[in-house]
Parts: sequence; C-alpha cells; structure tokens
Amino acid sequence: MATSGQTHKNVFKQIFADGWAEFKRNHPRYEAVDAVVQKMLGCGDPANGHAVYLCPDCQAQCVVAFSCKSQFCRSCAKGYGQQWVTTVQGMLHPGVTYRHLILTVPERLRTLIYQHAATLLDGLMQAAQQAMDALVAQTKRQTIRLGYIVVLQTAGRAASYNPHLHVIMTDGGLRADGTWQR
Repeated sequence: MATSGQTHKNVFKQIFADGWAEFKRNHPRYEAVDAVVQKMLGCGDPANGHAVYLCPDCQAQCVVAFSCKSQFCRSCAKGYGQQWVTTVQGMLHPGVTYRHLILTVPERLRTLIYQHAATLLDGLMQAAQQAMDALVAQTKRQTIRLGYIVVLQTAGRAASYNPHLHVIMTDGGLRADGTWQR
C-alpha cells in the first residue's frame, strides 16, 4: 500500500502526465523546461534504465529502476535540497546569527510579474536587499553592510504562481569602520 507521501508523488506526476502538453500549448514560455518535466515523468520507469540484481541462492531477479535525479522530481529533489543546505552552511560564518525572512508579492501584482517575469523577478531580488539595507540603516541611524543569500521561488505550496523570496540574512553587519554591529 502506498504511503501518503508516495500517493502525493503519484498525484503530482499524474497531473503533469495528464495536462503537460496542453499547458505547454497555452503557456509557450514553459517549453524550455520540457526536458526536466519529461525526466520527472520517466523517473522510476525501468524502460529509462535499471539494474538487475540476482540472488545467488535462488536465482530470483530484482529489477531496480533508476531515478531521474531531477531537481523538479518530488522523489529526487530531496537530495538537491540537502545539497543546497550543505552548500549554504559552507557559506555561513561561524559565530554569526542569521535570520530567515520570507518576502512575498501581493496577490494583485502576481499577474503583472508573471507577464513580465524576465524583467521583474531579478529586480524583485535586488529590491529585497535594498529594502532591508534601508530599513536597517534607518533603524540603526547608520549604514551597515549586511550579508544576504536570496532565493527566488515562483510557486507556493499549492503549486500556484506565488513569487516569493527566501532571504537568509546576517543578524548584524559591518559598520563603515569595520566593526560588527548587531
């Protein structure tokens, strides 16, 4: 019997299997990610590659299908997520406290951003840093050089278009004289 997580993975794949071709026709800019979607749809299919294990005692065979290793696949992405966390941890400075902020776009602006994504999404990331710099400068009455890691996500939990930023930000920064300001 499938677990709840397995059921959700199958539903996710089924939604794409049923609707991907029509979605691409209606939204041609997503044609660029077709290869990633096709990899995800073929994940775990022995026709796309597999290993056969043979029991030395009873000669029973076990076929194990290869995974797609795609960041888009719900099964395979966990490894990429863990790799990203490890990479980010390597960027963090020992002894520095960090804050995680989530900045989201108001629902009324999402259609505009979707229609002009190439122009506006990069600006959204820059605006977040500028806004936080301005807020801290106003609050502390001085310019402080903060540290940021900014990640853009364009989908929310329900897979709806919801551009938002995850900001990992130092809880303090460097003053003009080079000293640390909490």
